[in-house]
Amino acid sequence: MNRFSLLGIGLLAMTISTTAFCQEQEEAQPAVEQTAEAGNFSLNIGMSWRNFRDTKFRETTPSGYKGVFSRSAADGMVEDYNSNFSHIGSSHRDEAVIVYKDSGRQDSKKDVDTSDKFAPAIGMGYQFWQRDAFALSAVLGFQYYELDKDSTGIQGSENSSYQTIIPGIPAAPERDNHETDYISSSARTKFDMSLYAFDLGLRFDYSPTASCRLFAAAGPTFAIADMESTNSHSVIRNADGTRLESGKDSSNSRDCIWGLYASCGAEVMFTKHFGASAEIRYDNAFDSADTKYAVQPLDSFGGMVKLVWRF
Repeated sequence: MNRFSLLGIGLLAMTISTTAFCQEQEEAQPAVEQTAEAGNFSLNIGMSWRNFRDTKFRETTPSGYKGVFSRSAADGMVEDYNSNFSHIGSSHRDEAVIVYKDSGRQDSKKDVDTSDKFAPAIGMGYQFWQRDAFALSAVLGFQYYELDKDSTGIQGSENSSYQTIIPGIPAAPERDNHETDYISSSARTKFDMSLYAFDLGLRFDYSPTASCRLFAAAGPTFAIADMESTNSHSVIRNADGTRLESGKDSSNSRDCIWGLYASCGAEVMFTKHFGASAEIRYDNAFDSADTKYAVQPLDSFGGMVKLVWRF
């Protein structure tokens, strides 16, 4: 079943349940007929929920690490190869342990946290046409979301070999390559996004009773995605926890993304000027928000619950 079928089923269910509720309200409180005479302007404020798709972290491959230590020294005390190899066997016969650590990789998807899917929402509308139970309005909305995700990289493999060194003659070839566990590597990518979402739409209302409205709306959307992402990695010597190497890079971006939305819902007025509304919604963004290290799709289903003032 596709997204548009789900939207249609949701509209049908909401229409049936809301109409029944409004009819009950009209029977219980016939005086509410006067709510139809509230003004053409409306203001609403409430909570929005969007079921964002997974954050995708781009594949990163930090550079591998090459280390060395002397077998005559403490076991596992790896040092940087380029800075320390020449010191081994400089005055007497020795044997070097050459350690190679693969870079590993980082490439994953992470669910957006439930708390990050909720946001404050405000809106306003102006009803410019009405005939009998039907009306048209121009509507404007705003939502603000904060997303925060991180991803940890996959550990690379490690192999070591031996090399005999005698002062005054070239070093012997490396031999006896084998798996070891002298050092550990880690990588982490962090992604933060502030999303400012605006929409401008045309809303069509049908009022089965004076206090209730069923509506459908659609129009363009414009989002500003303010993003920060960092990628960091480190290499740790297991023997004593010393950090042998570390690095960090950042990639920030501010994307402006256009799209379209469609929604349907119901509004119930409790008094002439005050009521509440609920709606389901689908947002289709024309592009994703992304940085060098992460991609966040903005297409999503969602919903809103709001308090409404008409004046």
